[in-house]
Amino acid sequence: MRARVAWLILACFGLAGFTETTVRRPAPPGELVGSFVQPDGGARHGVLILPGGTDRDGNRPGEYNDNLKLLAQGLAGCGLASLRVDIRGTGDSTKALPWELDGYTVDLTEADAAGWLDWLRAHTGAVDLIGQGEGGLTALRVGGAASRIVLLGVAARRPAAVLRDRLSGLGLSAAAHARIGAAIAALEAGRGPDEQPPAIGGLFRLGTSYLISLFKLDPLAELRHLHTATLVVNGTTDLETTPQDGPRLAATRPGVTAIAPAFMNHVLRVAPRDWTDNLATYERADLPLHPQLVPALCRFLGAGPAHGR
Repeated sequence: MRARVAWLILACFGLAGFTETTVRRPAPPGELVGSFVQPDGGARHGVLILPGGTDRDGNRPGEYNDNLKLLAQGLAGCGLASLRVDIRGTGDSTKALPWELDGYTVDLTEADAAGWLDWLRAHTGAVDLIGQGEGGLTALRVGGAASRIVLLGVAARRPAAVLRDRLSGLGLSAAAHARIGAAIAALEAGRGPDEQPPAIGGLFRLGTSYLISLFKLDPLAELRHLHTATLVVNGTTDLETTPQDGPRLAATRPGVTAIAPAFMNHVLRVAPRDWTDNLATYERADLPLHPQLVPALCRFLGAGPAHGR
């Protein structure tokens, strides 16, 4: 009975008609690409969806689950337009990554996001932001231009600390773990690693300058200085956050609320705590999103006017 109710909820929020078009913006040496979803009958306003370490659909090599694509379709079901985008170096924005990575920092990623916000505002009016994982950090940096922000699977810890925790579950050899740990420590100190670390899941693909700038970001400090209404959504089986992350973010200031959907993981699916079974959902585009997620986001994002910074 519960499973049937969950499917009915998903159907109510995910099966409305919509159109999807591809959007392109010049971004030398290439272009930035996004997908603009408009619900039939018009939209209340627009939502910019910023991925974290994936393409705009929520996928990366070997992990095709379409979590952000399904999220955009679910939002259309409650009358919200959305624009989900490939950041430089991912998906169809691969060629927008600068040829020389030495000068590539989070500043460029933030400028790209601000440009997308301007584009979406011109096409829909008021805009909100959803940032998943690392995309949540970008959302915090540009969130003053949005009406509301949703942080999906965002840790309260600095990125280097999150990365260290993530390494513990990769089954690396002691030597590889030590080399990557030394590289992270060097980047935290503002310099390049003495030895090139192993290429694990594209962790170091964006170059030294980018990671040095990323490791300087403190999500608690960023959120504390932002005055935009914020919803933190960390599932109880998210392998990339801890149970303490949501409450810590919510405690930074008034106007921040945290929810923890039971048994929702980082790719927004119902999943157990077991590491292997949880990761299996990362390759299952056929699975529905967690039944509580889209209704909760629609309530927050469609709740009427909110005050930005």
